[in-house]
Amino acid sequence: TTTTTTTKFMERFVMNWSFEDPVVGRGNMSDSLTSWTTVRAGAFDPTGTGAFLTAVPHGSQVAYLVGGRLEQFISGLTGRPGDQVVLSFHIGQSLLEPSFNAVRAALYFTGTSNFLLASKDITASDVIPGRFVKFTLDAVIPLTAQSGEFVVVFSSLESTNVKSFVDDVAISSGPILLKPFENWSFESPKVNTTESFFTIGVDSWSTSGIAGVLVPTSAEYTNGVSPDGDQSMFLSPSGGVSSASTTSNSSLFSLLGGEIVTATFEVGFRLDITFANLRVDLTASTNSTLIASKSISVSDVVQGEFTTFQVSGSVPLSLAGEALTITFTTLTARGQVNIDAILVSRSA
Repeated sequence: TTTTTTTKFMERFVMNWSFEDPVVGRGNMSDSLTSWTTVRAGAFDPTGTGAFLTAVPHGSQVAYLVGGRLEQFISGLTGRPGDQVVLSFHIGQSLLEPSFNAVRAALYFTGTSNFLLASKDITASDVIPGRFVKFTLDAVIPLTAQSGEFVVVFSSLESTNVKSFVDDVAISSGPILLKPFENWSFESPKVNTTESFFTIGVDSWSTSGIAGVLVPTSAEYTNGVSPDGDQSMFLSPSGGVSSASTTSNSSLFSLLGGEIVTATFEVGFRLDITFANLRVDLTASTNSTLIASKSISVSDVVQGEFTTFQVSGSVPLSLAGEALTITFTTLTARGQVNIDAILVSRSA
């Protein structure tokens, strides 16, 4: 399956993100919030009121909505096509309220005429009376969009006098790293370490020459571990050429003409074997049109360690709809090279 990870985690681009301004004092409320556009909303300090069984997520104050709306344009954070955006926040249900007024959290993107990137309705079944619950929204900015900024909106779903509460709002945006290749960290086939620390063959990869997976130890690497998981791939030319290639799952990853694809991967130089120089190619799956290539020699790596490399290229318009193939080929007739943790990012 394809999963994603962000390269950057939650940052405080949201102004007045824990609703401490204006200061209202213990047990009091205001009908406004600094840096937020409010309608029937404001700040509340629940200290000493018995509204919540635990401390609020951050600071002493929270925002309240009473059939209302909170909105903020997020300045200082620019989203780009292909970036992943993550919004986190806490929603609370007060013990002083007779019920929970459902809240809709929405994240808009200005790069496409206030395009709705993501939204979530938080209802009574999602919260716990007397407590705050954390929620997240995440979305990917379409590659067809322009660069832009974000608008965060919290709104009540019922126009009643029942209050709901918001706190600790954070947002991040940055390139996402995809895992479009099966067996991207070479955990299959599983090596039986009671018998050996390597095995020939790499599941989901087409190989030639001598190729397989190994479990790194302190005899091969200073820290004795693989960059991701327990295993890494090895290519050992042994007098010839060894290669390994795999193609992305085309149902999950189809190239767009004009986009930039970047493969990130780890290359290891063992302590006990000479390094086999390597070439890495990114090609289209059906006609092998070259998108990008990179050669790696012994001068580029550190013995006993894995080094991170990238290869990046622009996709010709004619390759739209193709899957992406990555191929590793040894360039020397002796030694070994280890490879691990292959990820891909996309940008316009």
